[in-house]
Amino acid sequence: MRTTVTTREGSPIVRKLTAAFAALAAGVGLALVVSPAEASITTPSSGATVAGIVNITSTGGDDTSTLDHCGGNTSTKIELITTGGAQVSPAFNNTKSGSGSYTVQLNTRSYANGSYQIRVTETDGKNGSFLINCASATPRVFTQPVTITNVSAAAYTGTVFSAPQNTSVPVEATFTDPNNTNAGIPNLPVTFSLTGGGSVTATTNASGVASASLPVSGPPRTGATLTASTTGNTFFAGSSTTKSFDVTKNSTSTTLSQPVTIVHGQSTSFTATVARTNGSTGTPTGTVQFKLDGNDYALVTLDGSGVATTSPDAGLSTGSHTITAVYNGDSNFIGSTAADKTLTINKASTTTSLTDAPSPTVSGQGVTFTAHVDIVSPGVGTLGGAVQFNIDGQPFGTAVALGAGDNATLTVSNLSTGNHNVVAVYNGNADFATSSSATVTHGVNKADTTLDLTTSNPNAVSGEPLTFTAQVAPVSPGAGTITGTVQFAVDGVNLGAPVTVSGGQAVSPVTHLTVGDHNVTANYSGDDNFAGQSDALTQNVDAAHTTTSISSSPNPSVHGQNVTVHAEVTPIAPATGHPTGTIKFIVDGANYGFVDMVNGAADITVTGLSTDSHTIKAVYLSDDLNFFTSTSETITQVVNKASTKTTLTSSSPTAVFGQPVTFTASVSVLAPGAGSPSGTIVFKDGSTVIGTQPVSSATGEQASITVSNLSVAQHAISAAYSGDDDFNASTGNVSQTVTRAQTSTVISSSANPAASGQGVQFTATVTPVAPGAGNPTGTVRFFVNGANLGSPAAVVDGVATSPNFASLTPGIYKITATYSGDGNFVGSDGVLDQGAGQNVTKGNTSITVSSGPAAAAYGSAVTVTTDVTAVAPAQRKPTGVVQIWEGDELLGSSSLAPTSAATTSEATFVTTGLSAGAHSLTAVYVGNFNFNGSSASTTQTVGQIPTVTGIASSGTPAVYGDTISFTATVNTSAGTPTGSVTFKEGSTVLGTAPVGDGGQATLSVAGLHTGTHTVKATYSGDVSHSGSTSGGFDQVITKAPTTIVAADTNNPGNGVPPRQNWIRAKLTDRYGNPMPGRTVSFSSAPIPARPAQHLCDAVTDANGIAECNDQVFMLDINLTPGETLLDIVSAYDATYAGDADTIGDTARGHEY
Repeated sequence: MRTTVTTREGSPIVRKLTAAFAALAAGVGLALVVSPAEASITTPSSGATVAGIVNITSTGGDDTSTLDHCGGNTSTKIELITTGGAQVSPAFNNTKSGSGSYTVQLNTRSYANGSYQIRVTETDGKNGSFLINCASATPRVFTQPVTITNVSAAAYTGTVFSAPQNTSVPVEATFTDPNNTNAGIPNLPVTFSLTGGGSVTATTNASGVASASLPVSGPPRTGATLTASTTGNTFFAGSSTTKSFDVTKNSTSTTLSQPVTIVHGQSTSFTATVARTNGSTGTPTGTVQFKLDGNDYALVTLDGSGVATTSPDAGLSTGSHTITAVYNGDSNFIGSTAADKTLTINKASTTTSLTDAPSPTVSGQGVTFTAHVDIVSPGVGTLGGAVQFNIDGQPFGTAVALGAGDNATLTVSNLSTGNHNVVAVYNGNADFATSSSATVTHGVNKADTTLDLTTSNPNAVSGEPLTFTAQVAPVSPGAGTITGTVQFAVDGVNLGAPVTVSGGQAVSPVTHLTVGDHNVTANYSGDDNFAGQSDALTQNVDAAHTTTSISSSPNPSVHGQNVTVHAEVTPIAPATGHPTGTIKFIVDGANYGFVDMVNGAADITVTGLSTDSHTIKAVYLSDDLNFFTSTSETITQVVNKASTKTTLTSSSPTAVFGQPVTFTASVSVLAPGAGSPSGTIVFKDGSTVIGTQPVSSATGEQASITVSNLSVAQHAISAAYSGDDDFNASTGNVSQTVTRAQTSTVISSSANPAASGQGVQFTATVTPVAPGAGNPTGTVRFFVNGANLGSPAAVVDGVATSPNFASLTPGIYKITATYSGDGNFVGSDGVLDQGAGQNVTKGNTSITVSSGPAAAAYGSAVTVTTDVTAVAPAQRKPTGVVQIWEGDELLGSSSLAPTSAATTSEATFVTTGLSAGAHSLTAVYVGNFNFNGSSASTTQTVGQIPTVTGIASSGTPAVYGDTISFTATVNTSAGTPTGSVTFKEGSTVLGTAPVGDGGQATLSVAGLHTGTHTVKATYSGDVSHSGSTSGGFDQVITKAPTTIVAADTNNPGNGVPPRQNWIRAKLTDRYGNPMPGRTVSFSSAPIPARPAQHLCDAVTDANGIAECNDQVFMLDINLTPGETLLDIVSAYDATYAGDADTIGDTARGHEY
């Protein structure tokens, strides 16, 4: 029996296996026969056509190695030969010693194009030792045909694609080897040809470029074909390329001769010369189009020398003309245009003469100037245009057109006195030049005048506005507009400044003369053209009558309101002036008072009028001889009831169900009314009466009612004042909705007590009532005992100051102020609470303060109630403002309101702005004119702001080994949480992170094992915010994949180098990092006849390597009739089983 092993190129592994087979064969008495493989050429294929650089590859001879089964001296030779078997020139003969495939490169460009053969000769050594018999040791020869065909590629690289006929152009083409990175091919014959005429030959240079000068012949044409071609040579096949080429006409240049400058009426002609420009032959023919100012002028045929001239022309207009000559071309020459030339035709010269008549003249007398214009030879033609007369260097009027006899005349009658230089300037026209006359001097003398003086009223009264008019006229033959001035005088005294004469007259300033006769004069000064003149008259003036008017304000008035009666005395027209004297006022038939007039008027204030109708009149008692006494008509003054205002306030505009609410109605008299209203106030909730209370001066014009049964809704509360004999009824309303902020108006005095007659100013400080805040604007009206003190004063930075009041007399004055309110603040009233006399001192007060509810929730309303009591012996209820402070911060203020106790007032302040925690609140009663301030403190606790904490992670599920970011978000209704968040899994603390922007805290956690981890976040809370804990967040961790690589002799570069007699593998995690300390199990690879066998286990080292000192060698003998088949297996499997956090992996390696 014989065992046959057929191998390909022998590797060290195969050689060892062959030795093993031989030993096995000897042991069982078998003869092992080794047959070498057949020689072959793998590239190029048989009969292939090649070009450029070609790889020739042979399988090569066998290597005997350690068996020495066929001896040494193995070699492979590759040759290129002719089809007849001869060596090529230069010779291509390459030999390699040793076994294995063999590749050489053939540069086909070294050989002429044609058919060749590739021959490969492989030789093995010969040795018959041991048990292996070599089948053959003779050389093996193999040939196969191949064809070399190198080609050329043509590209036209010239840049000129058109040229005029009968010229030459540069041409260029590049021929390259497309199989050699387009390298240029030298020494190729190249022909350039042009369809229709013209060709030239050239040879490519070392860069493969052929260039020449190609003659362009034949007629002009477009789309001719320019061809660059080569027939090639023995080494390169021919190629060609074409381009489109245009043969154009020959170019020309046209020159226009410069025409000479002429004058109007002279004749001229134009000459153009056309010449070829590109060196071609022939003379241009055809026509030249002459153009004048862009328009066709004349078409002239070229003579035999290429010249064209127009006929003479004397009819061209004066001025500059642009001349153009355009050659139209012919069948062989392209047209061209000459550069423009300018023809100048100048105007003809003229002369001008000037005369004047009569001469001299007087001011206003007319003078006629005559100008005559002549044409200066050689100018001819008919004059036109006009003459501008210049007087004293300035144009006089517009130019005068030339008339008969080429004359122009100008008559002037308004020349000023004196000598005038006159020049006539002929302005010329399009054909004739301007000219000027010699200067003519004309004299003008002054004219005499007359003056007539008149008065506006010969029979005037005292104070009547009078004017005097002086009429000035020239004396014939003088004429014109009189200027200058007239000085008016009364009784020898100038009446104002001199008056300018306008339109022949001057009007004096207005004067008001006293009773009597007055001498009036007027003196005209004269001017440059007219002589002076004067006139006089006598003016009579009588005494003036007067009229007295009377009015009262306001009318009608109201109870308690002061009434101002105004009397005014005016002269009866046309008299003017300011009557002086005294006004006697009569009220209800009795003298009420005498008042001296100021500026013709007198005012008196009437007080104490009863509610009724009253008669009033005024008598003017004159003390001025210029005015007569007069009496006014009688007027009726009506006094009505005063209007009131009922103001309704709530002690708690935002109340909760069941909370007692005190509604206080205050009745005040609306300005200008004054006094103390009395009666009753009916309180209603909508239309339901909830109580009735009396109101009078004893109650401070106030009434209050307290209710605690209001339903949960919006309530419209009203308080209706009933009115009395002197005051009208009024109603006040209040709503529980938020409207404009209430204000408190507090009045202070600049000096209190003050001395009699001492000036005092009052300051009203307007402040918002809590919870209102800001700076009120608007105005404050001050009242003294109910009467207005000046106009309303503007509120600036919450303060308004009254006008100075300097009418104090001994006694007690009631000072009130009404703040008008503005868009943000409701108006309010203030009272300056003064004692009687200068010796009244302020009373001391005691204060108690409380707040509630005791433990208020954050954001809920906290009510601070302050009671201020007068300390005996002080009496009455303290008034003014109570301020609520926390430390140095003013929280707000509110006004005191009277209570049922005789000497106690109460202020209520509500706020929702306290932060969480304990607050020490201080109530400060600022005092007023009658009472000193005092203060007291209380403690109020506000609960923390609740929070809600949520938790999320950077991703779930995640893979074992990932770093997980847990983010907790602390949400709250107010403020910004601070503090920290602790993350826990069960009772295990994963870490703590601070709370940052957005209420978030983030913790990064690494090392979580595979499985589900329930994590919670607990917020620590801070001073203002309560702590909270999130719900559980399930973070899922999945197993991480691993990678194992086994050593493989078939792939030694896989990162695990083989080690002789060892089986090895490397284990890495999903990031490629070594995994030390893991167990790797090695087993043989399964084969059909045998399952896998466990070989060994090994633990990975620090580099992730696990290895065993073991060999894998399995021989499977499958007997068949006639031969034995040996199956050798050296493969093995390396397996990592994985663990709780990682996924296992298996890889296959080869030991041999």
